[in-house]
Amino acid sequence: MMICVLYGKISVSDAIYYVDAAWKLVKSSTVNKSWRAILSDKEILTDDDDSAHLQRKILVDCSENVDEEAVEQWINEDSTMECCKVVSDDDIASRVTWGSDETRNFEECPESDEENLVTQQKLSHGDALVHTEVSFNYLEQEDESTPAEKMILRNLRSKIYSPKSK
Repeated sequence: MMICVLYGKISVSDAIYYVDAAWKLVKSSTVNKSWRAILSDKEILTDDDDSAHLQRKILVDCSENVDEEAVEQWINEDSTMECCKVVSDDDIASRVTWGSDETRNFEECPESDEENLVTQQKLSHGDALVHTEVSFNYLEQEDESTPAEKMILRNLRSKIYSPKSK
């Protein structure tokens, strides 16, 4: 009876997040072994066979009256579009972190935006862990918090706990 009540409270998006979390726990070796058990040895492609298969598929799929000029036009399509501008990674990063010339001068920003500007400060690993734990504990107490929100914080917490992030 409790399971039926529990399932009644789970939305479709929550179920998708649960499936996603479960799928992340499956190792690639498990998937490989499962496919080997299902398929015969001839049907399993190795990396070399896979690239050859892809090349054959590309030849078959692209053989419909395509001339060299059309291919070059497809390749150059992005550079001919007026709405697109090539921006370097550094430009993108500086604009996001308020480091560009447009956002460096606070006089240029309207006064309402000055209040919303976030000063960037580096958090220590311990601080990040403490704040994540507090946020997670808060969500645990809230009745309106969804499993998806809790899962996002669990994923964040596990990333902070992992030795790679230290």
